[in-house]
Amino acid sequence: MLRTLTRRDKPPDDGRQGFRYCRECRGMQPLSEFPAGPRRFFCRKHLYRRCTLPAKKRIQADDKRRLFNQLWARCSRDSKALGQTRIQLDQREIAEIVEDRGIDNTFAIVPANASQILSRENFAVVFNAARRDLLCAHRLGGESLYLSTLAAMPRVDAPEQQFSTDTERLDTEEQKGTLEHILN
Repeated sequence: MLRTLTRRDKPPDDGRQGFRYCRECRGMQPLSEFPAGPRRFFCRKHLYRRCTLPAKKRIQADDKRRLFNQLWARCSRDSKALGQTRIQLDQREIAEIVEDRGIDNTFAIVPANASQILSRENFAVVFNAARRDLLCAHRLGGESLYLSTLAAMPRVDAPEQQFSTDTERLDTEEQKGTLEHILN
């Protein structure tokens, strides 16, 4: 009678050092094929197929989770561009910020102070185009130019009345240079 391995059975070990049994490959693989950390009996390839890929597909299927994942990934990339090693926001906290402010994928979450790690106390919500301007300002002039550029931007999380006043002021300033404004 042929017996298959159950989850609780100990996988076969032929005593060779530097090798481990992969339950999916059904053979011995070098330890370099297994992820670091706790001892698992699925090689990287099969661990990706069994765990990581289905989780990614679940995230991509849900619009809200995809938005939170995209915002978190953008925050993480921005922190690297600002010379930081990590961020202190997780996707749950980003979800709270998104729901509180009512923002979508056209906005970005950036640090209010570029010298500090992005956290619940140190964040600002800006448009994506403004995010690019901020990163460019930091690259060219450091933290002081970053802060002055951020201070000059209209606030996204301001009340709706103040935001409409800012946009009207900007529209008026843009029209001042046009021929139509000069003739009128």
